[in-house]
Amino acid sequence: MRRSLLLIANPASGRTRGARMAAALLDLLRVRGADAVLVETTRSGHAREFAARLAGAAEAVLAIGGDGTLNEVVNGMLDAGVSVPILPVPAGTANVVAAELGLPAAPAELAEVALSGAVRIWDAARAGNRAFLMTCGAGFDAAVVEAVHAARAGRSLGLLSYFAPALRIAFGYSFPRMDVSIDGEPAGSPATFVLVGNTRLYGGPFSFFPDARPDDGLLDVCCMRGAAWPDLFRHAWGAFRRALAACPDVSFHRGTRVRIEAAGRVPVQIDGDPGGELPVEIGVLPGAVRLLA
Repeated sequence: MRRSLLLIANPASGRTRGARMAAALLDLLRVRGADAVLVETTRSGHAREFAARLAGAAEAVLAIGGDGTLNEVVNGMLDAGVSVPILPVPAGTANVVAAELGLPAAPAELAEVALSGAVRIWDAARAGNRAFLMTCGAGFDAAVVEAVHAARAGRSLGLLSYFAPALRIAFGYSFPRMDVSIDGEPAGSPATFVLVGNTRLYGGPFSFFPDARPDDGLLDVCCMRGAAWPDLFRHAWGAFRRALAACPDVSFHRGTRVRIEAAGRVPVQIDGDPGGELPVEIGVLPGAVRLLA
């Protein structure tokens, strides 16, 4: 049984669900005799700093919050060269990684996983100077993420936080033309929306990569070539129904290195947070992360 545990919590996640989950887990772990230490974030980048500075002294790290908190913890540990197991505690908006791992939601069950759960080896990917576990997007979704975070003002986000901005941006959206290359080879004609993924799920109920495996040493790439706002909804509906492959203007690829570039400004999102703009180089990091399940 693991005894030394570091809890890194975003107390504002899930409309304060992060704070409640952190307090419950701390009590449960200490009752079981674990040496559990809790630190709480107060700003963006805080979880990355905590992970880089403190994770090396623990047998496991609990990332309590959403996928963004988990992303920061992973980056902090990679910064410091630390490879202890991470438990993604689902207390955020979509909790994609926790869903991929089939993790429970009850604090008592999560405490048991933290103490004695099995270790899963996952790939990560790096876009520029930032690693991710799920998805890097260029185009429409990144524009929505950029708008949502610009108006966030410290508020907790839910799925509905993205709905109105997505509708507003979709109508009148100017579709960019992006050139995509995979392992040095062009991925067909220019795309207008590109996703590079490591997991099946995306943003909760959508699946742009139904056959993706996070431990195969490969990145999955989805190139969409819509040219009008109805195409965005058609592709979203296809991803929701796990039937995106039936769309004739969508192509799928796999590789270890992806480059996306465009002539004008095109934003990028990384695991649901703003990630700068094109061009971007993305490379797989095979077996870089250990997760508890």
